[in-house]
Amino acid sequence: MGRKAAGIIMKRYWNIVFILLYVLSTNLFSVYAETNTGNNANQFIASERAVKLITDLEIMKSLNMDEIATYEDLEYAIGKITNYSQIGEKYFKSYKITEPVNYAETIMVLLDIIGYTPVIGIDGYSVDKCMNTAREIDLTSGISLQKDDNITIGQLCELIYRALNTDIIKEIGASEDGITYAKNEGQTLLTDKFQLEKIRGIVEETALSSLLQVSRKDKGMITINSQSYQCDLEKYEDYIGLYVEAYVSSDDRTVKSIFADDNDNIVITIDADDISNSSTKNKIVYYNEKGKQKNISLDSNVSVIYNGSLYQDYTSVDFKPEEGTLYLIDNNKNGVYDVVRIEEYKSIVVAGVSINSCIMREKGNNDTIDISNIIDGYGILVDANGSNISIDKIGANTVVSYAQNKNNEVYKMVLSEKKISGYINVINENESIRLGDTEYEGTKTFWENLQNFGAGDLVWAYINFQDKIVEIDKETSLYKYGYLMDFVSELFCVRVKIFTSAGTIETFETTEDININGQKMTAQTAFDQNRRNSPFWNEAGKIPQLIKYRLREGKYVSNIETAINEEEKISDNNLVLNISGNRKWFGNAQAIDPMVRLNQNTMVFSIPFDESDEWDYKVQGYADIGLATDTTYTCKIYDVDDDCYAKAVVIKRNTSLPSVDRVYPLYLITSVGHAINDRGENVIFFEYVDSKGNSDYIIAEEQDLSVGQMFPVSLSDIKVGAVIQVARNTTRSELANFICYANPDDNQNQHMYEYCYSNWGFSLSKTAFYSDNKLISFGEVRGLVKDGMIINNTPQKDDSGNILTDGSGNVIFDEEYNRLVSFPSTGVPVKLYDSSNELVYDASIADIQAGDKVLVDQTGGTVEWIILYR
Repeated sequence: MGRKAAGIIMKRYWNIVFILLYVLSTNLFSVYAETNTGNNANQFIASERAVKLITDLEIMKSLNMDEIATYEDLEYAIGKITNYSQIGEKYFKSYKITEPVNYAETIMVLLDIIGYTPVIGIDGYSVDKCMNTAREIDLTSGISLQKDDNITIGQLCELIYRALNTDIIKEIGASEDGITYAKNEGQTLLTDKFQLEKIRGIVEETALSSLLQVSRKDKGMITINSQSYQCDLEKYEDYIGLYVEAYVSSDDRTVKSIFADDNDNIVITIDADDISNSSTKNKIVYYNEKGKQKNISLDSNVSVIYNGSLYQDYTSVDFKPEEGTLYLIDNNKNGVYDVVRIEEYKSIVVAGVSINSCIMREKGNNDTIDISNIIDGYGILVDANGSNISIDKIGANTVVSYAQNKNNEVYKMVLSEKKISGYINVINENESIRLGDTEYEGTKTFWENLQNFGAGDLVWAYINFQDKIVEIDKETSLYKYGYLMDFVSELFCVRVKIFTSAGTIETFETTEDININGQKMTAQTAFDQNRRNSPFWNEAGKIPQLIKYRLREGKYVSNIETAINEEEKISDNNLVLNISGNRKWFGNAQAIDPMVRLNQNTMVFSIPFDESDEWDYKVQGYADIGLATDTTYTCKIYDVDDDCYAKAVVIKRNTSLPSVDRVYPLYLITSVGHAINDRGENVIFFEYVDSKGNSDYIIAEEQDLSVGQMFPVSLSDIKVGAVIQVARNTTRSELANFICYANPDDNQNQHMYEYCYSNWGFSLSKTAFYSDNKLISFGEVRGLVKDGMIINNTPQKDDSGNILTDGSGNVIFDEEYNRLVSFPSTGVPVKLYDSSNELVYDASIADIQAGDKVLVDQTGGTVEWIILYR
């Protein structure tokens, strides 16, 4: 390359540097603190198409469209576009980074990154020349901003979007006469910097819907114009049937951005209530917002999607959903509607959700809905604002509107947590109901089930995402269960401390006059220690107890019901104590007494024996409270209905420690330490691994906690290599109780055992070893066989119970208790505790040796885990 060509290349570099230095060193623009903000708010705004692309590609630092853009915003965007190859000294060399950037500066920078700086030329360079060039290539068409106007983030997005889609200028050669540049037709910053290809067409398939077939695509797949692509963008399923603009990676064919608007589509959205019964299979009749009847004819080849699935056997009935919306799509703007999307919902108040069983239960009738589609990721789960949510957001007494296809698969669920209380003023049957001053429509199911309500009733109303009432509860539901912990009398009220059914501890003021068990009196009288037959005092002092209470204005306790006998009941508001004493919980039967069952609506209050330990208060359903089956609890059972279901239970465990359920996983301790928790208490820190290879930790307060089964050790004696099973503190998820199945110490010979079901001891029997359930054994490896080993956990003993040993000190075993353990053909996890360095290692079946102490964990006759001690 000659001198002249080299000089031209250097000229190109300095031309880039010069752009903003020139602007910033002249008075052409006001770029300082007193900068002109301009009257540009209404001059032009970012197109939705631009904002969508810029957002999907994460080009902008800020997405507050109305903010004034700064040098920092522009620099960030250029860095993202050029992979930071054209920032630094080339741009923004002498300014405060937080100052606003103006229109002309932005244009010059964008012209440079698409290659136009050498075309404009430095000789006779002017800002006007840059602006003229921008107009010539349609970069600024339709924009009437002045050169020194500041721009908003939204306007910056639009300008960047245009630059990204403008053909770039590239150097194509160099000679003694200079460097030659040319426009690359069809090559833009999107293709050059992002390796993206722009495609346009109709979305025919997604993971949830299809215009082509009844079945669906795999997760994360989309079909546009018969071509399939990967797509993980949020809500991309909403584009089914629409003509879209998509940007696809040239490398892995993944859709990086997708957009549809009314430039390419005509979409009519019709609420179910606005659809006329005179609609037919070929014509939809509806009323617009002005009440005018409109008719839309459908082509015989129209694609009908009912709740996500292609539906070919549709009738006119399907075009009149009871609750939902119709979307009519003309995706080529030829006046013929190509797609009809039907979303039909049923709204319910939820009693509970079981993620493991993939079911959602309806409040009241206890019907169940299969939601496996949602849990498996083949459905849409959003809140009332349309934002994606997780399944654990759905709880008791929330409202869910769900859409099922014709195969009863749930395609979409919309959660609403709106619940209001008020007096019924007017009921216009099958039309509306007025609560206070607000009028609400009701769902069809609501009107069908509405009974025994009238004007003047005080109710709770459950509202769905369409702002329609789904269900109302009678006044009695306004009484809440709570555990009265304490109370203090003040001048005009009493402050009551209540553990609420929501699991929180709240302090409320009472009203000046309060209703106690149906009798109105002053609050001071109600809680007076000297009051005769006071339900709040006894000889020992204040009585902590379950109550039903009612709040006025959401913060003042106006009514309290304390426990009475069944014979005294005169109202549904009463709190009836049916059973008090020790009762055994049977998990499979869901029964806590021969005549009392619990269900998903039962509130179980778990109260510690030491009632000052507020951390351990808990309230949940029986399935989540951690009741150990076949276990006796001290309890009080309240409000048992005619079907033998209790509405509330207060449980105090017979021990201050929670029970360890034998089905809990085993933890192999890999590290032990000491720490201080967030309450300033000294705790022991245990790291562990389970049979699946999952590692985690658990902490426990330093206390004199010990167990009497298996290895009778105290908490402080637990060592690396120990195998434990734990019960956690229900509030803090800390270790509260444990069983030790193995601990590396000198007494291992004394603690060999087999455990199956609830049978404990040195052995089950000589002939009964295998189990179709849980079986844990600790013993010694006596020998190895093909695909197995022989273990024994029954040492011989003398008449005094001492273990017999041979002359070398080895334990003498009762050979009749030799056990054959077969290894699964798929392999089995093995861990090895090495006593020489007190560490745990990964091992394999090949590492097992005769004489090793061994813990074997089996389920259903299959070995799940082997832990060796050597």
